[in-house]
Amino acid sequence: MSLPKRNTTNPALGVLRCGCGDIKTVHMAKGNRKGALYTICDQCGTDQRNGAPVQAKWAKHFESVEALEAHEAEGVAVEAAPAVVSAPVVEPEPKPEPLALAKPKAISPPAADDTPSSVWPILRGILLGAVFGGLAARF
Repeated sequence: MSLPKRNTTNPALGVLRCGCGDIKTVHMAKGNRKGALYTICDQCGTDQRNGAPVQAKWAKHFESVEALEAHEAEGVAVEAAPAVVSAPVVEPEPKPEPLALAKPKAISPPAADDTPSSVWPILRGILLGAVFGGLAARF
């Protein structure tokens, strides 16, 4: 059983292939993260993610580099095998339904008397801010 040597107190449980293509070792954490797996790659460093999908992926590690390489060789052999090609099933396309055209609504400009002037609310805010701001500063 050959595993890459790592500078860690936790023993290597197994190996996986890293995203960079290098071999990474899988370790079991101790202390506050007890029970969580983490990986160490020479290129990428330490990966300590705790998400359930990542932890489940790391739990499926291989016992040695040889076992990993054998599995990868089997995977290549399976992928290289010719697949049986069946005729595609052609389903008739559904007929599109006619679109109902909506009549445009008449847009009327707002009446001049209905809209308040935008200057008065601003002036009221400035006045109230000055009065209550001065009171807040005194007390």
